[in-house]
Amino acid sequence: MSGEGFGAMAYWNSHVYFAANNDALRDYSLSKGQLTPHSSSANKFEMGATPSISANGNKDAVVWAISTKVWNGADDKPAVLYAYDAIKLGPPLYTSEQNAARDRAGMAVRFVIPVVISGRVYFGTRSQVEVYGLLK
Repeated sequence: MSGEGFGAMAYWNSHVYFAANNDALRDYSLSKGQLTPHSSSANKFEMGATPSISANGNKDAVVWAISTKVWNGADDKPAVLYAYDAIKLGPPLYTSEQNAARDRAGMAVRFVIPVVISGRVYFGTRSQVEVYGLLK
């Protein structure tokens, strides 16, 4: 971990996920009260991130995290939603910037947490609530 941690951790299936400032999203295995580094995302989060998990029980897990506004950063930066395979973080499965014309989020604010309900991901931006889900 390279920076301060202002967010919270997420837990799923004996794994803990966390992203500190200027660091990758990291996955730690939890066994007998000990955290052991397991994998990390290919990208860094300038302001850290508080991840959320969606899963089908003990399988098909996705870690969701949002790149938010940095403390003294510009006010014209969009939030970016990231989705990762919870088993092996690495490169994201999806970002809201990969098809920005369709998926770009509103302007970022600090300390945003993705909420996953019924197959959709929700989070707030400066002027709206973003909702992401499967396309028909």
